[in-house]
Amino acid sequence: MSRALVLARIEESRRQGQPLLGATPPTCDADGTYSAKQCKEASCFCVNKDGDRLGDYSARFWEAKDMTCNCARDEDEYQKKGLIGKMYICKENGNYEKYQCTGSVCYCVDEKGSKLESTPPVSISAVKTLNC
Repeated sequence: MSRALVLARIEESRRQGQPLLGATPPTCDADGTYSAKQCKEASCFCVNKDGDRLGDYSARFWEAKDMTCNCARDEDEYQKKGLIGKMYICKENGNYEKYQCTGSVCYCVDEKGSKLESTPPVSISAVKTLNC
């Protein structure tokens, strides 16, 4: 359901004095698309720009302060292109894990998944030795 339609339904219910139980207006980015993290009641979850939920990426509301869903969104965009070969290692909340691997090489990344040059890459067999 489009963001505009969701907001219209919530607003119409409020005007009629019958607010939708548990209805929370979605949060949006400056361009009008859905923000990556949406929260409803006691949980937050990752969505794409159209508001469709992405996998099982979620966190309890009180644990979602630093939830960005960057990894979940990047993984979704990559899959939509029909490409194969890149592996995304996401945390349960949709954020990037502190490391990523391409082929047999693993390296440290920042919160946006960009490689950190400050730490040398290692073989996938030595991933536990990475100090990210």
